[in-house]
Amino acid sequence: MLCLLVLSNYLSFSQTPINEITASYQTIPEDLDRYTAAGKDYSFGVGTSNNLKIKSFTFGTDEFAFKGLADEVVINREDNATTTGIRDILFFETSSTSTTDVQLKPGYKEKMEKMFNSNIINRGADNMFVNADVANTNNIERIDFLYYDGLTVPSTPANEGFMFMERGGNDSFKVAFITSLNASNQPATFTQVITVNPVHYGASSIGLLATVLNDGVDGPLVETANLDSQLIHGTLISFADFNLTTGDQVFGYVIMGNDVTATTDAEILDTKNEALYPRNTSSSDGGADLIAGGSLYTKAFIHDSGGWIDNPNNFTLTCDDYIYITGGTASITKNMTTGYLYFDNNASLDLNSNTLNICKNLIVKNGSSTALNSTLVFSGTELQNIEGEELTVDNIELNNSTGLSITGDINLKETLLLSSGNVDIDAASRFTFKSTATKTAVLSETANSVSGHVIVERYIPKSNRSFRYISPSVSTTSSIQANLQEGGQITDYNTTPVVDPNPGFGTHITGSTLAANGFDATITGNPSMFSWDEANQQWNSITNTNEKTLSIGESYALMVRGGRELDLTVNNTQIGSTTVLRFTGELLTGDYSSLNLAQGKDEFSLVANPYQAQVDMKALLSSANSTGINDTFMYAYDPTLGTYGGYVTIDLTTANGDPTPSSSADKFLQPNQSVFIQNTEATPGLTFKENYKKSTEQAITTAIFKANKNTRINISLKRLHHKNFILVDGVTLHLGDSFDNSILYNDALKFWNSDESLTINHNDNYLSVERRKYPGLEESIQLNLFNYKATDYQLTIDGQDLEKKAYLKDNYTGNLQIIKRNSVTTYSFSTDKQNPNSVLSTRFEIKFQPQTLGTHNFENEQIRLYPNPASKIVHIKIPDSSGEDATVQLVDMTGKILSTEQVRVKNGLISTRKIKHLERGLYLIKIEINQQEYIKKIMIN
Repeated sequence: MLCLLVLSNYLSFSQTPINEITASYQTIPEDLDRYTAAGKDYSFGVGTSNNLKIKSFTFGTDEFAFKGLADEVVINREDNATTTGIRDILFFETSSTSTTDVQLKPGYKEKMEKMFNSNIINRGADNMFVNADVANTNNIERIDFLYYDGLTVPSTPANEGFMFMERGGNDSFKVAFITSLNASNQPATFTQVITVNPVHYGASSIGLLATVLNDGVDGPLVETANLDSQLIHGTLISFADFNLTTGDQVFGYVIMGNDVTATTDAEILDTKNEALYPRNTSSSDGGADLIAGGSLYTKAFIHDSGGWIDNPNNFTLTCDDYIYITGGTASITKNMTTGYLYFDNNASLDLNSNTLNICKNLIVKNGSSTALNSTLVFSGTELQNIEGEELTVDNIELNNSTGLSITGDINLKETLLLSSGNVDIDAASRFTFKSTATKTAVLSETANSVSGHVIVERYIPKSNRSFRYISPSVSTTSSIQANLQEGGQITDYNTTPVVDPNPGFGTHITGSTLAANGFDATITGNPSMFSWDEANQQWNSITNTNEKTLSIGESYALMVRGGRELDLTVNNTQIGSTTVLRFTGELLTGDYSSLNLAQGKDEFSLVANPYQAQVDMKALLSSANSTGINDTFMYAYDPTLGTYGGYVTIDLTTANGDPTPSSSADKFLQPNQSVFIQNTEATPGLTFKENYKKSTEQAITTAIFKANKNTRINISLKRLHHKNFILVDGVTLHLGDSFDNSILYNDALKFWNSDESLTINHNDNYLSVERRKYPGLEESIQLNLFNYKATDYQLTIDGQDLEKKAYLKDNYTGNLQIIKRNSVTTYSFSTDKQNPNSVLSTRFEIKFQPQTLGTHNFENEQIRLYPNPASKIVHIKIPDSSGEDATVQLVDMTGKILSTEQVRVKNGLISTRKIKHLERGLYLIKIEINQQEYIKKIMIN
């Protein structure tokens, strides 16, 4: 009866033995561990083929991949006649041995527990359960492999289990799975017991020459045997082998010698009972030489350096599936779902702009891996994890209300989208919002949160020495120096002029000749970082970088010369390389009320972007979340203008925020950017909200309904610089009957540049953008150009929808340049600082004449003057006209009107004697007839 009961508690299984093992050697530093014992030198990690790491194995027709190791391995020992205490008997793949040296390939492991909990397969334990009859005996009765959080049986139980590998494949042992743990996290209940016999093993093609080491109980490991080459054998024991079903929990497994008779929970736990756990186990029952302890493996779609072993693009995957990329660049060609995504050995995955839904976890091991053209969506129902080492990915979306835990390093290139659930970043992890010349990663609009520190990057191109109006999108716990100076500081510019801790990152921040207060020491000590004082409407240099931290909502003007590799003692004009500024701290989600706004009417505030996202300032400033602030304009500093940058006025009445002068700036406030805004009332208010963030899917729309058709004239000033004309400043005129000629908040005041500043002068109010009614006949708009820096310039004038003729008048040369309609007019001019008139601020103005609209279509050539040259009278021939009234004006070449008279056409001819008092020279005669205007030149002699 007892015999029948015992037999019924053992399961037999007839799994197909493994077909092959895929593994590769990893190189570790030689002589990482060396010691001398018993007259021999022992070396580990010898050569370049060191740790042989398993990647996968074939089981039947399926591929299985490594999924994880136990949380802890516990060896249960009971002293016997041959062994007491803790003895470790291990084997290592041999490199070479001699009478004086033992050289071994794998890295050193001194304890059996550490040896077991590994997926390195060229080292293991020897004669695990043997108590008698051989030299290498031990006192081990049971080994527990514990998974504290438990393992859930998948929907196909045969697709997951533990692989057991044995050197030689000729030893038996017994296995039971653990079904519960007690309060002390030790095994409490078990499945039935399975016996693993040699018949269940399958041989791989991997053979090992092995050296056995024995520590003789707490002594050094010494050589006790050298073995001929033996193949590694293996078998998989799946959850199905124990009749477990979907959703069952397993907390690991136990292994025992083949002579153990324990079957019930209590018996399996009772290792002190010699009737259940014999103390004289022979090598035939206890000689198992197990490798890697039986790690967890799962059926997987595996990609190695040779390509897909089983291509997931040919199947429909579910949340129970596992994609394992062990080498090369795997390609996904459709939207796909998987339970797990595993990267190993610097592998890559190209999603080809498809979406991969992950229901469980993402794991990165053994190097930095990359997901190209990728969107990874975490859409499970339990807490999900990104763990392991470093992963670079384009887009991450969380759609799991339970959340996402990150314990690995992430480089995000584009977007983090929290559709549902919060992200928790471990303190030891680095989550970096990357920034390049073309993209800066963002956190999209969300009602959820990110906890833990992130690193925010801001790419600065190699361009010019210019101020950048920056703001942190995180609140840092470390200093400005630790962040923007990368922890570096030039303390002695004579002996150490370059201190560059992290090449490619950081910049100089100066303000002292003696390196006081964290500043980089320079010869002049000139400050390079300023904050805007809203109360006094002025810039103040910061007082230190070694104590002050950075907070969300703060704005700074930072002079960026380039990276920290620049030697500031060479000269004051050199330009450094591209660099990346980094801020480390906690991100903000949710509302943010700007705290440091100017309080007086018409005063200016430098407002920071509090989010790691683009913000639609047009929408924000025109909303109820903005009070007492001009919603027509904001002012950005564009570092690419001129030599040192200049201000750009952004017109927020247009669809996307038109900049003046031409610039890439628009209505979207970039991450880490700050801009000036102006109060229209005292005590304004401004609250940023998530819904003002720009979405990556947002379409560009165009306003198609306009109450009035208005004229726009964009005037850009360019300076000759190294054989090219570069943009340095500009202004914009909007002309229309709906506008007012008073200075209103839809007119933008001018922010002055350190170099040239071009302005519109309206009754001594200097403007960068003006909206006004169309000027009347002969009315002009005065331009002011200050701070000439060069000799050669251009004014480019883009006149859109001109309804009247407009001219650029050069008051120095007298030239009158007609402004083309719906086209760009370029006017080149020179200056001579020896001639003050050539650098007058009032040198240029815009003059207007009515647009010629009429039914007659005479060509200018049909109008003829004679005599020409003339001295007393000039006759004007107008074909096919008689009896009409005409207006005739004499105009000098500066545009000044000298006379105006009304005459009647008789037989196609009119005459004027107004020329008789003119001095010798070239003049213009303007004729207006039948709502058309003609201009002809005449020479007076």
